[in-house]
Amino acid sequence: MRLLFLFLVFFAPLIADDDIVVPLATQSRLVPLKYSFTATNAFDKSFVESLQKVLKFDLNNNGLTQISSQESCPYAAQFYISDGKLFVRALDHKKKLKTTIGGLPLTGELNKDRRQAHKLNDAICKILFDEEGIATCRFLYTVKNKVGIKPVAEVFEADYDGANPVQVTHEDTLCVTPAYVPPKKGYAPDSFLYVSYRNGQPKIYIASLKNGEGEKLLSLRGNQFMPVVSHLCDHVAFICDIAGNADLFVQPFDASGQALGKPRQIFTAIRGTQASPSFSPNGKKVAFVSNKDGAPRVYQMDIPASDADVKDVKPKLVSKHNKESTSPCWSPDGSKIAFSSMTAGTRQIWIYDCETQEEFQLTTGPGHKENPAWAPNSFHLMYNSANNEKAEIFLTHIYQGDGVKITNGPGEKRFASWQPIVK
Repeated sequence: MRLLFLFLVFFAPLIADDDIVVPLATQSRLVPLKYSFTATNAFDKSFVESLQKVLKFDLNNNGLTQISSQESCPYAAQFYISDGKLFVRALDHKKKLKTTIGGLPLTGELNKDRRQAHKLNDAICKILFDEEGIATCRFLYTVKNKVGIKPVAEVFEADYDGANPVQVTHEDTLCVTPAYVPPKKGYAPDSFLYVSYRNGQPKIYIASLKNGEGEKLLSLRGNQFMPVVSHLCDHVAFICDIAGNADLFVQPFDASGQALGKPRQIFTAIRGTQASPSFSPNGKKVAFVSNKDGAPRVYQMDIPASDADVKDVKPKLVSKHNKESTSPCWSPDGSKIAFSSMTAGTRQIWIYDCETQEEFQLTTGPGHKENPAWAPNSFHLMYNSANNEKAEIFLTHIYQGDGVKITNGPGEKRFASWQPIVK
C-alpha cells in the first residue's frame, strides 16, 4: 500500500476533492521592449528567420521584457549580424544608456548558434536590469514511451527552451527523477542522480552527463526513491522503505560523487508514507511530503542532529489550503517553496512564501501540473502538465502563471531538473 501511495502521488493524478480556493492573481512586471534585426547576406533566409525566433522567444520569456510594437518603448534590443558575427545594441531610453555587446561568431547551423543567441539574451538581462538570465541553462527530464508493452523512460538533457534534446541514459527500463549534482564553483555540472528500475527494484544511481552510465550510489537494501543533492553538495536526501515504511533519509556525500559513511533516517511516521524531499539552500532544512495526517501534504523541518530520536521530530505543515499537495521544491534563494496541489479537481502549481508563510496559486486551467523545478534565479519554474496521458514540460515565472510548452514529440515528459549554477 505504501508503494502504491508513492505511485499515486508522483506518477498519476490524484483523485479530486471538493475544496474551493480562490487563486491569487499574479502581478505582471514585464516591460515593453522594441525589437529589431538586420543582417547581411552572409546566411540564408531560413537560418536568419529561425535565429530570430530564438531571440524573440528569449526576450518574451526572460520574465522581464515583452516585445512590443509601440514606438515609445522604454527599452530596445537591436540585433544585427556583421561579418558573420551576432551583435546586439541594448538601449535604456530612461537612463539614456546605449551598450553594444556581442561579436559572437555564427556557423549558420541553428543548433549551434542558438547558444549564441541565448548568451546575448542573458547579457541584455544583466545590462538593462542587473538580473541574471537563465537562457544559457540546461535541464534534465525524462521521456517515457512504450516499447511493445514495456514502459521505458530515459533521461534527457536540453536547452532551457527545450531545444537540442540529447538522450543521456540508454538503459531500456524506467529511469525517473533525475537531479543534477551541484558542480564546483565556476564549473558546469558533470554528473547527476536518478532512480533506475534496471534490476527490477528502484535504486539510486549516479552517472556522468557525458556517457550516462550509472553506478549504484548506495549499498542499502530496500526500494529507494527521489534522490536530491543539497546545494552545498554534502548530503543526499531520499526515500527508502528498508525499515518497512517509506521514510526520509539523508546520506553524507562529497563533490566527487561518493557516499560517505551510512545513511541516516531523519523522519518516519507510524501511519504515514514520506516522499519528495527538497533541501533549503543552506542544507539545514528539508521540505517533503507525508500523508501522516491522512492526505498527502507538504511539510518542512530542521534536519535533526545525528543523536536525535526521529520520533521526537515535529515537522511544520506548509500546504494548508488543500488536502492533497505533493512534489515540493525549495527555491535556490530560500524564499519560496513551489509544490503541486489539487485545486478544484485539477492539480495546479502553488507557491509558499517562507517569509510571510502564505500560499498563493500560480497556475490555472486544464491539465494536471506537477513536479515544479526552480531555475537558478529563483524566479522561473518548469513543471510537467498532463492531458489524457500526454505530458509535456512547461516554462513559466512567478509573475506569469500558466507557462509556455517547451517540449514536443512522442513520449511523456516529466521530472524537470534545472542546471544549478555555483558562483
